Order: sequence, then structure tokens, then C-alpha cells
Amino acid sequence: MPSTNHGSRAGSGVSFRAEATSVVLAFDADGRPMHENEEEDEIPRHKLRMSFKASYEPPIASFRLDTNVFGRDDGGKKEKTALYFDVPPHHISSLQHTHDVDTAELDQDDLQHFAGGVTRVRFLLKRPGHLVLPVRDLSLKPTSQRVLASLKLLATTAEFVLYLPHTALSKHQLHLLEDSVTSPTSRHDRQQQDKERQWWLGALYGGVGGRVYAAAGDDYDDDTTASESGESTVATATPPAYRRAPDNEDAEAGAAPEPDDAYAADDLGGAVDSPPPYNQLETEAAQAEVKGKQPGKRLRDSPEPDVRLYRRRLLSPADVKPWSSTDASSLEKLESNPVAMVLSKLEQVLRRAQAAEEENRLLKAELSSMRERQDRLDAKLEEVAHQHDQRMQGLESEGADLDRRINSLEERQAELEERQGKTEDKCDTIEVDIADHVHSALRDRLIGALETM
Repeated sequence: MPSTNHGSRAGSGVSFRAEATSVVLAFDADGRPMHENEEEDEIPRHKLRMSFKASYEPPIASFRLDTNVFGRDDGGKKEKTALYFDVPPHHISSLQHTHDVDTAELDQDDLQHFAGGVTRVRFLLKRPGHLVLPVRDLSLKPTSQRVLASLKLLATTAEFVLYLPHTALSKHQLHLLEDSVTSPTSRHDRQQQDKERQWWLGALYGGVGGRVYAAAGDDYDDDTTASESGESTVATATPPAYRRAPDNEDAEAGAAPEPDDAYAADDLGGAVDSPPPYNQLETEAAQAEVKGKQPGKRLRDSPEPDVRLYRRRLLSPADVKPWSSTDASSLEKLESNPVAMVLSKLEQVLRRAQAAEEENRLLKAELSSMRERQDRLDAKLEEVAHQHDQRMQGLESEGADLDRRINSLEERQAELEERQGKTEDKCDTIEVDIADHVHSALRDRLIGALETM
């Protein structure tokens, strides 16, 4: 018997850990469970040759399968990688085993591994199993890619069948496994099972750990639910939705006090009211000057004119300062004659226009010199671009020659890899067959020796 006993617990059965056994796993391609009215011996569409390990530590059982795929690592070297499929017991709805299976269900290649008889174990799942892959990406051969695709489909199915030798598990062990998946487990046992599974997952691939393939929104860590563990669920409080404040809410809360009218008008630069026409400004300025010369009115202590008045007449304070430096007689003449004041302003505007024209002429000359330099730079750039194009054409022709040589080498390499893949597949098949034959022979000899004893 390829299983060993590790002791027992009172009232809980005998624990065992079966050795790895070569099995055939079969399942429907669409991943759906088989209906009751379907024939039980129907041959499923997908078949995988895998290694199966089962153990039972009362009251927890484990069911794990693995298979090898072939490809290349990051350095381009050939490598063999193991892929695992773990079926947690609480994912299993029931197990159904049958002995003396009709050999018509298996191919001739499969029958070579079951010379001593075949046992069929049907897994009916509440949730799919977990496909465990390496953390890094895999670069696989086409045959191994098809195996990986079948395993990913297996990670979504609710039913599959295992065909294993009679000697892999005894009837008593199969009954223990069937009872373990249907018996209730305590919270402590579930925690121990989760710890063991996490330890197993972290120890894979040389201690790097594996990752669980996420299929159909499944989560490897989310194994327990409120109904299974018996815990109560607590509703999480959600924050209230944001409410848009009404338009008149600020008005009800109280509006800020309005600033002083004079302050606001001065701060906004007279943007509150539109300025009066220019003719009206001239009339108001002349009337203000006449009123200033009337008797009984105290004259200003400072001879500087009203800056705000001239600002409204499109004058700046710098234009007003020269008038303040003139003598009183010339100022009185200007105040008594508004036309002279306007002419003086026009003269200043003309002088400013001449200065602006001179500055514009200098800027145009500088712009012309900059354009000439830009034209010279453009000519140099065109020459450099032409030389670069010629060089690129030469490099492209050389690259085309290299591509043709590389393509021929790749075709040759692909042909060699295909031959090598076929050879490796044959070697793998021969290796597995030899291992199975040696294992069967040793087992038969041990059984014979035990019987003679």
C-alpha cells in the first residue's frame, strides 16, 4: 500500500498521507457539471495526465495535483516548471468513487498506467479549485501552452473526474476522504487548514512562492464566508451623500457688508459708472477753472493741478508735473485758454509718437537681422537633414540585408526547435513510462516479499 499511517486521534479516524500517484484528470470542456440524465460513462473532452497527492489529518483532508510544463527562462535556457492545482475541502460538495471502471472510458495510452485496475473518483464542487502558477511570466512550448490553457479552464469547472490505480488509495481511505468533505469543521480546524495552505503556497518554487490564477473573480484568501464560519456580519456605515447647497443659502446666512461707494469706485478704477463724453469733460473742466478764479474763494496752497481731473482727461501725473513748475503767469494763461492747453497736450503727444516711431524703427532693424540669422540657420539645418537622410538610407539598406539574414536564421532555428521539441516530448514520455514501470515492478516485488514472509 503506497500510503503510510501517522497515528490516529481518538474518535476521529486514522490519519494518512498518500504518495504521489500518476493519474488522469478529465473534465467537460464547457466546465459545467454533468446532469443526472446524462450517461455516467461519457468520455469528457479534456484529459490531463497529472500527479495526485491526498492526505488526511482528522478532520482535515487535502487534495493537490501537479504537472510539469516545458519552456525557456529569461536567459533562453530550457527549463521544466511545475504547475499545481489545489482543491480546498470546503470547495467540495461531495466525492464519489467507483472501482472496476469500464476500460472503454480510457484510451490505450492511459491504460498502460493502470495495469492493476482503475478507480474513478468524481469531484463535485461548490467552488472551483485553485490553479497555482509561478510569480514570473512563463515562456512555454506550444504543447505546454495547451496544457496551461486546459488547467486555466479546469480552474473554472464545477466537476472533474480522477482515474487512479487501485493501489493508490484503499476503500477505507476513500471513505475517510468522502466523509471529511461532508463533515462540519470547527473554526480552529479551518484556521489550521488556512495556515497550512499559506505555508505550502509560500514554500513553492524554491521559497519564492506561487500565485493563484484568478478565475471567474475567485479569491484564494477569501475562503470563509459568514454562513460557513458562523460569524455574524456587521454592516459598514457609509458616509452620507453630498448635498448641493441651495442658491439662496448664502443670502439666508447673511451677506457681507458692502464697501463704501467712494472707496469701491476708486478701487475699481471708475468701472462702476461709465465715464461721460469727452466734450462734457472739457466743459466741466472749463467751468471748474472759472469757478476757481471767482472772488471769495480761497486758492489752493499748492500750485499742482488736480491729478484726478487730468487722469479722467486721459492725462498721466507725469504730464501734469511740468505745468506745476511753470510760473504763475503762464499757468494763468493756460487756465484762461483751454485751447492752448489742448495744443500743448497735442505737442507732447507728437513728441511721444516720434520717439515711438524711432524705437519701432530700431526694433524693425533688429528683427530683420534676426530673420537673416534664422534663414542661415534654416539653410544649415536643411543641409544637415539631407546628409542625415542619405545616411539613413544607407543604414536602412544594411538593415534590410541583416533582416533577411536574421529571418533565414530564425527559420532554421525554428525548424531545429521543432525537432528538439519532438525529441524532448518523446524523452519525457519514455521517462514517465520507465518510472511507472519501475515503480510497478518494485511494488510487485515488495508485495511478493511481504506475502512470502
